[in-house]
Amino acid sequence: MLIPTMERLCSQSLPDGVIYPESTQQVSDIMNVLASHRILVVSRSSGTNLCGGTVPIHGGIVMVMHRMNRILEVNQENLTATVQTGIITADFISHIEASMVSAW
Repeated sequence: MLIPTMERLCSQSLPDGVIYPESTQQVSDIMNVLASHRILVVSRSSGTNLCGGTVPIHGGIVMVMHRMNRILEVNQENLTATVQTGIITADFISHIEASMVSAW
């Protein structure tokens, strides 16, 4: 049995389109339209894609979440945070560290 390499899969698997939503409502609207047409969706947040996690091997749309990168709420009392899916971890940590310094 021939097992394709990740390099081969990636080079043969281009998306049919790429979408960059900026809000939860846009994601919902996009998903409704794509689902009604039975179009595959692969979500992409941030990272290196070293392991090919967002390679659309069966075609479809890649939904890139980079623009949804805001910190919505930090609750220091409960040690919780609500962030959007495109947040970069280092940016979030910097924000938390800065807020901890200002709280002292």
